[in-house]
Amino acid sequence: MRDGDLENTMIEGVAHILASLTPLPRAVLLYSSCLHHFAGCDLSWVYRTLSERFPQVTFTDAYMTPTLRKSEMPPDNKMRRQLYHGLQPLPAPAGGLLLAGILEKLSAGNEFERAAAQANVALYELASMTSYDEYLAQANATRVVTINPAAKEAGAALSERHAMHWEYLPLAYDEDEIDRHILKLCSLMAITPWDTSCDKALARNALEKARIALDGRCVAICQTATTRPLSLALRLLEAGIRVSDLYCDSFMPADRAAFDTLRLKAPRIRIHPSITPIMRFAAPAKKRDDIVAIGQRAAFFTGATHMVNLLEGGPFWGHSGMAGLAQWLEKAAEHPVDVDSIISVKGWGCMGC
Repeated sequence: MRDGDLENTMIEGVAHILASLTPLPRAVLLYSSCLHHFAGCDLSWVYRTLSERFPQVTFTDAYMTPTLRKSEMPPDNKMRRQLYHGLQPLPAPAGGLLLAGILEKLSAGNEFERAAAQANVALYELASMTSYDEYLAQANATRVVTINPAAKEAGAALSERHAMHWEYLPLAYDEDEIDRHILKLCSLMAITPWDTSCDKALARNALEKARIALDGRCVAICQTATTRPLSLALRLLEAGIRVSDLYCDSFMPADRAAFDTLRLKAPRIRIHPSITPIMRFAAPAKKRDDIVAIGQRAAFFTGATHMVNLLEGGPFWGHSGMAGLAQWLEKAAEHPVDVDSIISVKGWGCMGC
């Protein structure tokens, strides 16, 4: 850094690693850090030089720049976008639906599977792929959906670079909002919307079973478990399930209506921060089994021994997802887990991580 040799250090370091790999990987994601950007490192030259040395390798510029998360696109958003950098535009895409920026494969029988099957096209999910050829096949998609706000940039990039028709259908728990998203999905896929009455009934039945299994115990929710904690809290409350605590540092604008409703219907719900320094001392000294946590931070801060191990909504979306989440909640209410051993390793136990 001091001698102006940062670029050569990167190039030779990567080349040294690649020289030890047989066969060469077909793709390499090279992470630059905040230091490289502060020092004015010529990253374009680095990637160009590496591509010339290893023409059979696709190099993707990836970023680990948390100190820049306020001044430019956060690294999480950038990474979800860059995951699709290696796709090569095709002259005649075969078609298909691509779910972009999702960390886990969605549960079987989800609404996206149903829509793709009804449209007779392929469904592409990165988390379910096992080969690079499968990855490259995603370029055949002509439609892309994102459900996580951190994946919006991925949808926009795929729309611009590959001319995919993009729709943002965020995670939702309210029945009417889910129905609106399904209508948008059907419009995107140019298919006839299906009747969701049975799907909603299944979700309601699953929530009722979860309520019975909880046996009056409260539920705590954290923002790592879902991007819509307020909406989830309201849906549980409407199903007769008590929600006592939310561990969140901010809320999405889409949750404003749920926030206002909860203030009227459940003003005793406590909202806690999760990343302020004082929270280092917030974990209880003893474990407790009178509460069920949805999300790892909620489990840590409440001391719960019953936890739904969920990350960013998990494999759940739509009415089918609400039913699936309720089933996980029922199971968590009935069976304690060793929370400390799970959350001591980041991402441990989450499907797809």
